[in-house]
Amino acid sequence: MCGVGIDQVPAGLRWRKSARSLNTANCVEVARDGACGTVYIRDSKDPRGAVLSCDLESFTALVTEIKSGRLDRPGSGG
Repeated sequence: MCGVGIDQVPAGLRWRKSARSLNTANCVEVARDGACGTVYIRDSKDPRGAVLSCDLESFTALVTEIKSGRLDRPGSGG
């Protein structure tokens, strides 16, 4: 499942963002539903907006790709 609407996200999730995040609201927040293992991802600027969802394995692969720099735009400096 990917790109679920906010009304489909279970209530009571504990959203978090990186400790390295500044208070500029240019962050993503993540939450994990322990009951089914789904990871939810949202824009911290719009917590009532669209939410992406994926399984833990896919989320881990995404984070690995981000950290590797392979998803950086050319010339963005990382």
